[in-house]
Amino acid sequence: MFREQRTVIVDRPVHEVFEYMSDFSNDQHWRGELIEIVPVDGESERVGASYRQRVQWEGRELETDFRLTTFEPDRCIAFEGEAPGVRARASYRFEPVGATTRLHVTAEFETLGPMKVVEPFVWGLLRRQGESDLHALKKVLEEHLVHTA
Repeated sequence: MFREQRTVIVDRPVHEVFEYMSDFSNDQHWRGELIEIVPVDGESERVGASYRQRVQWEGRELETDFRLTTFEPDRCIAFEGEAPGVRARASYRFEPVGATTRLHVTAEFETLGPMKVVEPFVWGLLRRQGESDLHALKKVLEEHLVHTA
């Protein structure tokens, strides 16, 4: 089991950060491996909503499904899913700190079957991708987020 926790301060109010991150179509702007993400059942932003995503990972295109397990406005988004050989759970927790947001990102991955053999390699890739994605997210939120208020 691989578990990674990261925290970053984003120079934006918690509501803006939550609104941006709760719209998974925005993930394409900061997740380097993501090709496409769409709601499966046409619904979103509710517990039980399912999504399908296509990712490019280590030269392979993979399609995975995940579903929301927690959706608490301005507080928490959590989801779980499976990809070939991997089961995953992740959460975003949002904490207001004055006019900024402390964002806590937690990801857990469990390798399944033959993937266990390459587990150390996979964990290294996931760690680097997570670090890169979080850096890109902070940059997008602070430099490019369009204010609607």
